[in-house]
Amino acid sequence: MRSKKSFLHLIRTDKEFVKLKFNPRPYQAETIEAFNHNRFLLICWCRRLGKDMMAFYLACKECVENKNRIVYYVFNTMKQGKMMILEAKTETGEPIITETIDEKVIIKTRSGKLYHNDNTIRFKNGSIIYFVDAQNANTKVGGNLNLVVFSEMATYKNQEQIEYLIPSTLKVGGKIIAVSTPRYGSKFNDTVSKGESGKYISIIPATSDKAVDNEGNRIYSMEQLEYAKTLMSIEKYLQEYECDLNTANESSIYSQSISMAKYKDRVEWDKKRILISFDLGFNDGQSLVFSVVENGKVYPIHWYYTNNQPTKHYVDYIEQWLKAKGINKQQVELVQPHDANNRQDGYNVLVSRATMYRKAGFNVVVVPALPQLRGIEILRASIQNNDIIFENNPIITSMVNNLKKYEWKTTNGIIEFVPVHGKGLSSSNIADSLEYLAIYLFRNKYIEQVNYKNIVPISY
Repeated sequence: MRSKKSFLHLIRTDKEFVKLKFNPRPYQAETIEAFNHNRFLLICWCRRLGKDMMAFYLACKECVENKNRIVYYVFNTMKQGKMMILEAKTETGEPIITETIDEKVIIKTRSGKLYHNDNTIRFKNGSIIYFVDAQNANTKVGGNLNLVVFSEMATYKNQEQIEYLIPSTLKVGGKIIAVSTPRYGSKFNDTVSKGESGKYISIIPATSDKAVDNEGNRIYSMEQLEYAKTLMSIEKYLQEYECDLNTANESSIYSQSISMAKYKDRVEWDKKRILISFDLGFNDGQSLVFSVVENGKVYPIHWYYTNNQPTKHYVDYIEQWLKAKGINKQQVELVQPHDANNRQDGYNVLVSRATMYRKAGFNVVVVPALPQLRGIEILRASIQNNDIIFENNPIITSMVNNLKKYEWKTTNGIIEFVPVHGKGLSSSNIADSLEYLAIYLFRNKYIEQVNYKNIVPISY
């Protein structure tokens, strides 16, 4: 490990020496060293470990040590950028900026401000740090970027920022630093989880042996962590303090039910009853869940999803899947939502979706409408009580992981218990296809007063 003094860099100007001022903790020093040898850094640390202070130091280091550098420092909102860096103070009341760099290396405004009205820190050697928000990626593209820092990247509403800005960094051999605590379903979580070669990844939870200060004292005592657990949901604690990449957000509708789910290593389908449950879509995404029914249990064994496809595409896919499995059409029921009788698509003639599948030789069951929240509760109960048991295979695992992304709408951190439905291929499509399956098989079990007629195939 390098000594602390080795990180007080001296940069010569024409007349004087000036400092980059930062006294890193051991784990920060390790990452600073990695910055010298890596172009893509993913920093997944728990709260209060100094992610942004270190990232800001590296941004300043890039600018002070090199002429005419262009750096983007991306925050969720510009307000957040000002609070955390531009107008932030240390515990002793000093500006974060001057506690990181000597003010003699920057160009102040006429009024003496350390940053300019366009939210930039400008250096006398021609380098610039632009502080920008993550709201609209289209306004950030173009030009050459020597370094991009993504602060709290997992919280961005626009999760495609990296893809938009990578070309601007690649062109000049630039670097990317993404720092955040985890948030399930985010681009940040997915990138860290993949662990791709060529990316430096640092994950430090509060309980890590690395989470210590320069004197070797733990940043968090066990007593502090136990107290933190009493202040928030278990999901938030695991994300914020344990850096758990697989814990769903606290607004996830099905995460707690999934935690109680059972899995079976292999499900036999030969001569068994097969259900294929749909979330019908056309321009929107469409999800199909293939399940085996046996002894009052249902076992999802396969999942297919796509969008912008006509009904014939799904007819062909189902027929090919059945042929590959050696399954006869007579074993199969297609479970479709109530709007299958009126949503139309061209096949040979313009007819309802349900009619098209029947003309293709399938037995179609159309599930009558239920209040949305009731359908959610039936599926929850079916998973928790193991009426639905998932086959343990990669496709179903992917489906379940995506189902955890189906969330309640939140406003200012308050959960409103209104499901968020997305466009394209989204978790809501998966949820709907499973909800119709649960409603068809288990609604009588979980609704005491049933006011619906028995579901039977509709003949035309």
